Amino acid sequence: MVAIVSMCVVTLATEIETVPGSATENFLKRWIAFLIGGTIAIVVEMVLVPVKARTRLVESLAASLRQVVDMETCIASGVEESKNLNVYDTSVIKRFERASAKAKGALSAAETFLPFCDKEPRIKGSFDELSNIYSEILFVLHQITERMDNMLQLRTAYGSGPLEELNAQVYPYRRNVAGSIILTLSAVHGALIHKLPLPQFLPSARLAHLRMVNRVREAVQENIDQGEYQHEAGELTRHRLVRRKYMSWNASCAAQAEVIEYLEELIDLTKLLVGANEFRSGLLVRPTYLEYAKMIFQENINGEKEPAVDADGAHESRDAFNEPPTQISGMTRRRRGTTLKSAGSEGNELPTSLRRIQSRKIEAGITRQATRDGWYR
Repeated sequence: MVAIVSMCVVTLATEIETVPGSATENFLKRWIAFLIGGTIAIVVEMVLVPVKARTRLVESLAASLRQVVDMETCIASGVEESKNLNVYDTSVIKRFERASAKAKGALSAAETFLPFCDKEPRIKGSFDELSNIYSEILFVLHQITERMDNMLQLRTAYGSGPLEELNAQVYPYRRNVAGSIILTLSAVHGALIHKLPLPQFLPSARLAHLRMVNRVREAVQENIDQGEYQHEAGELTRHRLVRRKYMSWNASCAAQAEVIEYLEELIDLTKLLVGANEFRSGLLVRPTYLEYAKMIFQENINGEKEPAVDADGAHESRDAFNEPPTQISGMTRRRRGTTLKSAGSEGNELPTSLRRIQSRKIEAGITRQATRDGWYR
């Protein structure tokens, strides 16, 4: 490209005679200037302002997150309109496939940059601890893209009953699910790019998904009770029709539930990298369910009993709230200003999120091996 532009510039300059000299002299001058400028640019990029593999890794992850958001937007098409959806729209399918290809390419680039991060000099210390977290993030994003691919393939191959017939009744619930997923992905994207802690509260995609499933179940039951399929012969035939028509929707909902689970794991892994703006004290501090269960289990083991108090003391003890410990074995809660070592549990024990993701990776590997053996047989 540079050679073509140079030849065009030299030809025009010689023909119009804006620069003194012959065509050969002008070409040599431009070629020498190009060599000098290219050499200086390479020296500056490699010595003065080198490109870090860690920076490229984060940029690749951020690019994949943007494409995953685009994929979710394609899956959630029709959430702004109260009319039935055409699941075979070619424009939406092409947009989804393009976003999926870009997301997988960005994840492949991130996997390429990850081994070089361990070899780069780092002022803050070794990159081994962060390398494990980034590898788990890559695994989670791969699983999310695969589940979304499965959702679109099921929709285009077998159709979707609620989207084709009941979208006017369930589109607000679909919009809540899509909004929760997109907001969570955008929060993770901003945290990785700007290295800022995650917000204290994020929308619950799991709760929105549960409400959507319940609403679809109610709408289907209402249609059955109203006798929409009365033209079919018999009760058994009617139930078979409904079951066959909504089988794809059930599988797609299961895949979306897995996407939400992996999204929650992604939030936990991001907290290990950038932390979270969680409340340290006050009324808004509440222990998680696992912390409650651990405290109750510990009290049962130690045989602790609450002391008897009078009426006034009972009111005071009822209103008082014991702040949960910041660090509990098996739980990791990193806040702003903490490091990965201080956020981790004691000893060499891995955080809970890393242990869960590693177990998922082992299960996925076993499933792939069993599928491969089944094909070979």
